[in-house]
Amino acid sequence: MPQYSVGQAIKCTRERKDISQAILCDGICSIATLSKIENGQRNPSANVMEALLERLGLPIGLYNVPVTEVRFQRAVLEQKITHILAGLGKDISALLNEYANLPEPMDKFEQQFHLQMTGIQNYLKHSAPEEILPYYIQALKITFPEYDLEKLPKEKYFTSFELIILNNIALEEHRLGKKDEAEKILLFLKEYYESGKIDDASMEKEYPIVLANLSNWMEATGRFEEEYEISKAGLEFCIRRGKLSVLEVMAFNIGYSLIQLGRKDEGIKYIDQAFSLMELKGQKERLQKGIEYVQKIIPYTAPSHK
Repeated sequence: MPQYSVGQAIKCTRERKDISQAILCDGICSIATLSKIENGQRNPSANVMEALLERLGLPIGLYNVPVTEVRFQRAVLEQKITHILAGLGKDISALLNEYANLPEPMDKFEQQFHLQMTGIQNYLKHSAPEEILPYYIQALKITFPEYDLEKLPKEKYFTSFELIILNNIALEEHRLGKKDEAEKILLFLKEYYESGKIDDASMEKEYPIVLANLSNWMEATGRFEEEYEISKAGLEFCIRRGKLSVLEVMAFNIGYSLIQLGRKDEGIKYIDQAFSLMELKGQKERLQKGIEYVQKIIPYTAPSHK
């Protein structure tokens, strides 16, 4: 069986997908550097390798490259920070300071990570969106310097991390009242995920969140038919892939939109399913708020009380 270097894998996949070197490496490295990587004349750093592989939709865990001790320490800190934030946990300021103050200067990808996580940390501290948004935009512009909300390029390839930053930009734009701008970003992300450019693991993790945000915004503006279609697509995707992270959100939004569209009995079935999932997940506060939200439009009793 032939053995491939990471450079060969990048080159073969890039050519098979008909992606130019300029498009692939934009914001990551120079075309000359990419050529040397593809031809085995240069070993990429771990961060450059991961970014190139992500844009190609390739799994990053199949390749190993040497890393410095400091880079390894930062990788460990990245895992700790991500794990804490995933659980909406404690303050990570000390970890972020440790990350930034290690002996070696941060490379562009480490700077991007630090800015993104600082933005999330500030969000969890309930900072104003105008204070948070600059962190996300600055982070994105490290690898996408030409970022312009009015000119999101369909031909560009993004890393998973860049797409997450774009989603966070949309959330903050929405909090600032710029709803059209926020929706434009999410519709762009929806189309990008559906284009097949992203790897399966990232697709399964991030695509449902984009759909959940979109369906929530459709509901907020009374666009219940659109909310129903997006939520239904999201629910079917989650069930098909066995992903439960936002399953209750999709079920609730389907039910709520159906009720608003005059299909009350069908809608209540989905609402009941959503509340049962919330109860199983121990989401007591969310469950109570959901019940009160539904009771504003119809008489309703939750499944466990029927």
